[in-house]
Amino acid sequence: MSDLLRMDCFCLRRKRSVMVCLILAFVFALVETPLATLFRWLLHVDERIPPTPVSEILKNPYSSISRMLLFLGVSGFYFADQEGGFIKTIAGQFPRRSYIAVSKFFVTALPVAVFALAGILGDLIGRSVFYGVVFDAEIPAALGKLLLKLLLAHAVCTILLMVVSALRLKALGITLSVLFGLGFSGMIYDLISLVFYQLFKKHFELGDYMPDQILAADDPKTVLALVSAGVTIALFLYLSVWLYNRRDVR
Repeated sequence: MSDLLRMDCFCLRRKRSVMVCLILAFVFALVETPLATLFRWLLHVDERIPPTPVSEILKNPYSSISRMLLFLGVSGFYFADQEGGFIKTIAGQFPRRSYIAVSKFFVTALPVAVFALAGILGDLIGRSVFYGVVFDAEIPAALGKLLLKLLLAHAVCTILLMVVSALRLKALGITLSVLFGLGFSGMIYDLISLVFYQLFKKHFELGDYMPDQILAADDPKTVLALVSAGVTIALFLYLSVWLYNRRDVR
């Protein structure tokens, strides 16, 4: 298993699309504040912006663009074995083919953390140059929220793991990456909730419990986020393992 983890880490480092998405995520985080300042100047808005508390930056490591780029990069990593035919070489070397899915799940923690770090550094630099930042007393609590966001992002990636790697549906994975990242999946959840209401005459907002929607919230509820992430990871990792063990490698 350790050899497989090392191979996946090597594949992740060598995957050009992941590196491109990471650079773009940093650049977008860096220029977000300058662009906002430019628009304020063009609109002749003279209101003074106070320094930003560092805790606010830590609690929101992913912008919508950054989330989309993370999910797109991870989807490319998940499908790399299929594209190069490498999956046929390694699948027979392990007692269970599901080891491949488990390895990818653990390695995914690296891009989830690195993309968050890129977003934080980019936003911190941009705000420091234009408005300044202040180190406030809420930083310890913000670090807890940051870890919560990392867990939620990993949960969304687990959905993509099943779709892209286990089911080998790259196009669907890319589509879901855009929907999850930009928040358009909320419209699908609203439609499902509407159908549920028409059938059972009970209100149930599916989007309130989905990890991608909670990830996009500024201040998610801790218990709800933990339950949503835990259930999503357990369900979709189990499905990925089951599909890998059931299907032939090709």
